[in-house]
Amino acid sequence: MKFTIVDVPKMNDSMSRIVIGKGVFYIRFTYNDTNDYWSFGLYDHSRKPIYIGSKIVPGIPINLFTSIIKDTRIVFNAYSLNDRIGYEDFWNDNAKFFFYVAE
Repeated sequence: MKFTIVDVPKMNDSMSRIVIGKGVFYIRFTYNDTNDYWSFGLYDHSRKPIYIGSKIVPGIPINLFTSIIKDTRIVFNAYSLNDRIGYEDFWNDNAKFFFYVAE
């Protein structure tokens, strides 16, 4: 399995362009400062929403119970040294966001 790490920009709300296979997508990372968590959204090549606002919980695949894109082998997930991902954890290497294509 090939894991692809996605860098989370040092912003409270950002869009990152990713390529999966031959498809171009945008991932949105948003920090909710009221409840202290990060959320994930996925958008198509023209930035139309596909999947919006899922809380990022380390070790639990975001699309475990839903098929958010046509290729159901693609899994989005996060890893953390802690049981939750805090505001600065993506930037100080306590957490990583990644995706992979299951074979």
